[in-house]
Amino acid sequence: MAARIAHVPLPTLALAALALGAAASLLVRPPLPSVAAGLLLVVRWPRIGLLVAVTLLGAVVGGQRLAMLAADPLAPQIGDRVDTVATIVEPWRGGTFSARADVVLAGGGRVLLRIPIDVARPPRGSRVQVTGRLARPRGPFNGFDERTWLARRGIHVVLKSPDVQVVGRRDGIWGVLDRGRTASLQAYGGAGHDDAALMLGAIALGADDELSPGAREAFRASGLAHLLAVSGGNVALLVAAVLVAVWVAGGTRVGGHAGALVAVVGYVGLVGPSPSVVRAGVAGVLASAAWLLSRPSDPWHLYAAGLAVLLCINPYNLADPGFQLSFAAVAAIILVAPRLREALEGMPFIPGLRAATAISAACTLATAPIGWWHFGRLNLIAAVPANLLALPAVPALLWIGLAAGLVAPVAPSAAAALAATGRLPGEYLLWTAHFGAAVDARTQPYEAPLAAALAVLLLLALGRFVRLTLVRARG
Repeated sequence: MAARIAHVPLPTLALAALALGAAASLLVRPPLPSVAAGLLLVVRWPRIGLLVAVTLLGAVVGGQRLAMLAADPLAPQIGDRVDTVATIVEPWRGGTFSARADVVLAGGGRVLLRIPIDVARPPRGSRVQVTGRLARPRGPFNGFDERTWLARRGIHVVLKSPDVQVVGRRDGIWGVLDRGRTASLQAYGGAGHDDAALMLGAIALGADDELSPGAREAFRASGLAHLLAVSGGNVALLVAAVLVAVWVAGGTRVGGHAGALVAVVGYVGLVGPSPSVVRAGVAGVLASAAWLLSRPSDPWHLYAAGLAVLLCINPYNLADPGFQLSFAAVAAIILVAPRLREALEGMPFIPGLRAATAISAACTLATAPIGWWHFGRLNLIAAVPANLLALPAVPALLWIGLAAGLVAPVAPSAAAALAATGRLPGEYLLWTAHFGAAVDARTQPYEAPLAAALAVLLLLALGRFVRLTLVRARG
């Protein structure tokens, strides 16, 4: 094992060390001078010393971020009634009785804003007039601790407002991205306003807040919920679309990858900084940059870079289910999928489906324990066929959504007409989710025995791996 680690490129190890240090800041927060102590080791052990210094740096950065997240500037105003302007900085999320969004008050301080479910929800970036009383989030209730969950995002105060009145919009680059997102979502209305039509915004921009509870449950039960969280697949399809568009326009591949860099950064801004899209964005940017610099693109380097960025931004991401599912799935694609594909060689498959089946099965196996731990759901049987059936719809919805979004600022009616073509793949994807949910309902009794059998096989495989490793070490 040590020999294998020794062959890992130093930049990849350094990124992994930075991520490790940021995660460790949840337990220990060393002072900044400790980094200098780590650098002293470089004189005697250059490689080890650098990794120690980078790990300590990650812990220092993580500690600083945790201190910022713990800051509670509105603490003296808890219980006060306010009438102020707030800026909506995250997309809305709907609940049973209210809708919620992260906002920043005019005087400073990040707050969770709640409004009645039937009140119109202004788009992200809107400045709104709000009234209400500042309160602490609710503590543990029915297995969920809202106060802790929000505190890990730097939010310590909740404001319930009976209504919101738009008074303006934020400016700057975020204002441009906000307007682009709003124009795109308005154009998607050309497909309609039911669940099938809302698939366009959900896949292209992660705007799934208006989906019905039945549709959401169908996606969860079928193992397709990951499609509603913009991730690596979306970014890969975006990069492919940019490269093809530049090639059709007569441009060079260098121009294509340069355009892809800009497109990926803009896309992350349009969607919002969720763990899955930030990880995918980092990977997309680094992959295109590596091509422009004529350097090989190592998947583990991209993986470590995503880890380092997200954990340095917020070490609490380590406990986030979306973060865990995203990185577990990518690790499975790198490690497990190639071996499953080899095992499927010789079996009859439609061209192109062998790799897709291997990837879907690998991701299902890797994410099942995480889904069971957090949500009490395994999705071992229905997920693979549902994901294979969904394959044709996702690229179509993403590319139609991106195209409509580009056209919307200059020709809204043309964008709406383009968005209307997304209704058919939207209906198909929604049908696939309900079909997968039906399969899941019928196969639930078999999932626990299947999980036990897979766990036994995994233990046997790990035992064999350990024995082979020991034999090689002795030899």
